[in-house]
Amino acid sequence: MKQQGFDVKIGELSNDFNEYSLDYLNDDHIFDVDDALRLSPDFIVIEDMIGDNAATSRHKKRYQDIIELLDAGIHVYTCLLVENIEGLNDVVESILEKKVQRIPDYIFDKADEVEFIDKSPHDMMNTYRLDQLNQLRQLAMKRCMERLETKQGYNPLLTDEHILVCLSASPTNSKVIRNAAYMAQALNAHLTALYVETNRQTSSQEKERLKENIALATQFNADIETVKGDDIAYQISEFASKFHITKIVLGHSRQEHMFSSLKTNLVEQLIQMTPDLDIYIIPVHGYTTYKTKQSITSHKITLSDTIKSILILVEVTLIGYLFHYLGFSEANIITVYLLGVLLTAMLTSARIYSLVTSIASVLIFNFFFTTPQFSLAAYGSGYPMTFIKQPILQVH
Repeated sequence: MKQQGFDVKIGELSNDFNEYSLDYLNDDHIFDVDDALRLSPDFIVIEDMIGDNAATSRHKKRYQDIIELLDAGIHVYTCLLVENIEGLNDVVESILEKKVQRIPDYIFDKADEVEFIDKSPHDMMNTYRLDQLNQLRQLAMKRCMERLETKQGYNPLLTDEHILVCLSASPTNSKVIRNAAYMAQALNAHLTALYVETNRQTSSQEKERLKENIALATQFNADIETVKGDDIAYQISEFASKFHITKIVLGHSRQEHMFSSLKTNLVEQLIQMTPDLDIYIIPVHGYTTYKTKQSITSHKITLSDTIKSILILVEVTLIGYLFHYLGFSEANIITVYLLGVLLTAMLTSARIYSLVTSIASVLIFNFFFTTPQFSLAAYGSGYPMTFIKQPILQVH
């Protein structure tokens, strides 16, 4: 481009690669977006699109500088790795088994020209394993092909497909958004992100996560919509009907309460309310964020869980009295108390409840149902271990 008479400057580039003696923006060879805007060259070279800027810079990320340069009419030559594309993040992290920096997909898709450089795997074995390289190469080729299809002038707004992704403050909602965006891209479909605002109080942390998830959906050119109502399934179905949604994408965790099957969950309600729509469930179990949350809340003692534990002990004791009155053996009464310990472990959030309930069950059973009655003496040495074994199994 320089040989053709264009003004070409280097914004950021390793010195070893400056084979054509191109001019840098400044003598320090340090990229400064203000220098670039002031000099306003025709073209500017920026090697590391995914890099971080200095703390004193106007933008936190280098790709944000590039966006500003493009808005000012300056053409940019830059590069990135396929692993840095936001929409591929979940797949890439499963391949590389680590977190990576990302740029919004729309920057990659709107590039005037993309050159796919496929280096020999043996040249990169010091950075990746061979199996990782093969998967990343396939992913890169597929993503470049999808970009070409998008560039063929197909207008997503004219398609019959309209995908709705449900927003939430969940830390795993980002995975759901990426899957929905990837589906919309593959189907050339219009994408809408819907948040149902309820009367439930949200913490500052949840508000911040919701804001991040909305920002992520915006990166994928999704229309952001908000509706209000406590019946989430009804609000989603009404919105889907009004705006001619053809597919709904939402997340679902398998790490749910064991008694959730006793009530109709959101997925089942949507299936009943929108029988003509395709509903796609993105599994989000097994995320570190959920495990961290569980470890934080596993020792929290609440009044409601305390009341539940006491009520369970009272109920199983009454059932035990009924069994004793009807002539059932002590083994049957022990089974009732074991069931009480199991119920406590499932219905309370802290592990301490199942342990305390187990110990209390031993004492109550010993006091009311063993000989001599109404004392804590016991002739069966195995009773305590029978109950203690149950919370240990629950904890593990």
